[in-house]
Amino acid sequence: APPAPAGPPFSEEADKFREAQLRRKVWEQQSGLQARKTYALFAEHFGDRPLANFTRRDAARFKELLEDLPANYGKAAEYRGLKAEQVVERSRSLDVQRLSPRTVQRHFAALASLWASVIEHGRADTNIFADWKFAASKRARDQRQMWEKDELQALFASPVWTGCQSANRR
Repeated sequence: APPAPAGPPFSEEADKFREAQLRRKVWEQQSGLQARKTYALFAEHFGDRPLANFTRRDAARFKELLEDLPANYGKAAEYRGLKAEQVVERSRSLDVQRLSPRTVQRHFAALASLWASVIEHGRADTNIFADWKFAASKRARDQRQMWEKDELQALFASPVWTGCQSANRR
């Protein structure tokens, strides 16, 4: 077997990167806190090894984990003290709201930016968190209110829809 790539462990790279993003004011404090949670969740699930040792398959497994996590996994008392995998297993048969695609995408963005930085410094070859597709949070027709019947009648009674007032007023 080829030797495993050496380098600092994931947690060390993640802490340095997050602190640099905050220090340079690239991230607001809230983004830094969210990234810390993302990095902790990733390290809990995959261990603390060098970034070059992770594969795209690891990213796919992490995406599956995030998509299966209940939205309240960090706040609900029944999940306190459990690892993410245990939370998913415990909630698998429950009808609970899961993390939104937007939240999953935010987790991936934090990891993708870390990987991009490590690639830039030559400590990894591939950004395993780049170029992923995420479902839209809502369907387009559910993102806006439907028109009421009287609103539609007013719209279609307007000159734009009924024609011109006269030949001289177009």
